[in-house]
Amino acid sequence: MLRDSLLALALRIAGTALWLIFTIILARSLPQAEFGSVMYVLNFLPVLIALATVGLGTAIVRFGSAYWDRGGLADFSRLTNQAYIVSTGGVLIVSIGLLAGWQQGLLPDELPFQLLLLIIPALLASAWMAVNQALLRSTGNIVSALVGFNAIRPVVPLLILLAAAFASLADTTTAFLAIIAGLVAALVYEIWKLRQAGVTMRLDLGAMAKHLKMAAGVWPVELGHMLAPRIGGIVAGSVLGMKAAAIFLVADRVAALPRFAIESIFVAGDPHIARAASEDHDESLQMAAANASLLIFLTASMGCLGAAVVGYPVLLLFGSDYAEAYPLLLILLTGLMSWAVTGPTSSILNMTGNERISGVIAIVCASLMATMSWVLAHRVGVTGVCIAFALVAWLQNCTAMLVIRSRLGISTGIAALRHVSVREAIAGILQRLR
Repeated sequence: MLRDSLLALALRIAGTALWLIFTIILARSLPQAEFGSVMYVLNFLPVLIALATVGLGTAIVRFGSAYWDRGGLADFSRLTNQAYIVSTGGVLIVSIGLLAGWQQGLLPDELPFQLLLLIIPALLASAWMAVNQALLRSTGNIVSALVGFNAIRPVVPLLILLAAAFASLADTTTAFLAIIAGLVAALVYEIWKLRQAGVTMRLDLGAMAKHLKMAAGVWPVELGHMLAPRIGGIVAGSVLGMKAAAIFLVADRVAALPRFAIESIFVAGDPHIARAASEDHDESLQMAAANASLLIFLTASMGCLGAAVVGYPVLLLFGSDYAEAYPLLLILLTGLMSWAVTGPTSSILNMTGNERISGVIAIVCASLMATMSWVLAHRVGVTGVCIAFALVAWLQNCTAMLVIRSRLGISTGIAALRHVSVREAIAGILQRLR
C-alpha cells in the first residue's frame, strides 16, 4: 500500500498544482464575478457526479477487486457494463433535474445559461471517468487510475487556456470548453488502459441487483462526503453572490493541496482495506487501518502546515483582491486536520459492510453543514461558511471513529498508531523515496 500511496500522492500533488495554475490564469483573465461563476460550476459538478453515479465507485472497488483477484474477468466485464448503463442513466436524470431547477429559478441568477448547458457533457464525461477510475483501482492499477484525472485532465485545459489568454480570447465559455476537452482526453486514456487489461463490455445483467444494492447503500456516504467540502462554495454563491464565491473558492483551491493529498491515501488504501476485511481477521483489518492512518496523519499534518506557510503568497498570485481569503484558508485547514486525528474512517466503514451507518453520519453532517453555512453566511458572511465546514468536519470524523471502535473493535487515526512502529514506517518511507 505504501508504494501505491506514494505514487497516488505524487500524482495528486501534480494534478492539484496544475489545476492551481489553471485557476490563477483564469482569475487573472476574467472579471471576478465571471471567475466566480466558472468556479461555482466546477465546485458544484462533483456533487452532480455523485448524484449520477449512485455509489458505483465504492461498489466497483469492493466487488471488482474480488472478481479480479480470483481471475473472474467475465464477472469483471459484466460489472463494467452495468456501471456504464447505470451511470449514463443517472446523468440523464440529473441533467433533466438541473434544467428543471434553472427553469424554476433555483439556481443563482448570475449563472450564465450557456455555462449551465456545458455542464451536461462535462457531467457525462466525468461520470464515465469515475467508473473507469474505480475499475482501474480494482485491477490494482492505481497509477493509471490517477494519470487521467490528475495529469491529462488538467494539462489539456491549461494549454488551451494559455493559448486563449495569449490571444485575448479567454472567457467563461472558452474556459469551460477547455475543461471538457481535458475530460474527454482523460476518458479516452482510461478506456485504452482498461482495454489493455483485457476488460470488455459484456451485456449481462447477472448480479446487477447485488451490485446496485451495495452501491445504493454507500450512495448517501459518497454524496455526503462529496457535498461536505463543496457546500461552502454553493452557499457562498447562492447567498452572497459570485464575488463572495470567488473569494471562498480561491481559499478552497489552495486548501485543496492537502485535501487531495489526503484523498490519495483513501484511493490507494480502499482496495487494501477491502481485502483485509474479506479475510475476516481482526488483526489484518487493524493493521490495514493503522498503516492507512499513519500515512494520512503524515500527509494531513505536513500538507496543512505547508498550505498555511505558502498560502498567502499563493493567494497573491490570483491578484491583490484575493489576499483577504487567507484567514478563510486557515479556518479550512483547521477542519482538514480532523483527518490527521481520525484516519480513514469512511473507507473502513464502507469496505467492511457498514456503509449504511456511514451514510447516516454523512447525510446528517452534510445537512448540518448546509444549515450552519446558510445561517452563518447571513450573519458573518463568508467567514461563517468556513467556520461551519471546520466544525462539522471534526464532528463527522470523530463520530465515525467512535462508531468504528464500537462496531468493529479496532482503532483508527492517532489511536491506531500504537499498532505500527512509526519510526520504522517513516524510515521505510524515506528509504523508498531515495
